[in-house]
Amino acid sequence: MLELTDLCPPKIQAEIWSIFVAIVKKSFLNLEICTKSGLVSLLLDRLPDADFIIADLFIQLLTVLTGYSISVKEFKHFLKSLKVDNNCW
Repeated sequence: MLELTDLCPPKIQAEIWSIFVAIVKKSFLNLEICTKSGLVSLLLDRLPDADFIIADLFIQLLTVLTGYSISVKEFKHFLKSLKVDNNCW
């Protein structure tokens, strides 16, 4: 899915991600599967290069996923993502 969304224009990506956020919020099973698949790390890797609107949706999804569960490795990755470089996160 991640590779497919990269090929879409930002407006379509925003639609896909907003629907995906809603789907993930629907059940604990969806949260569990996303957590086990390592989606948190994948989103953190894509966050710096994402369009402004897409980055906001990534943050929404990260908020939902990390509210459910986050590993120590993912938390360290998250903290590394917060470093400022040239006045940019």
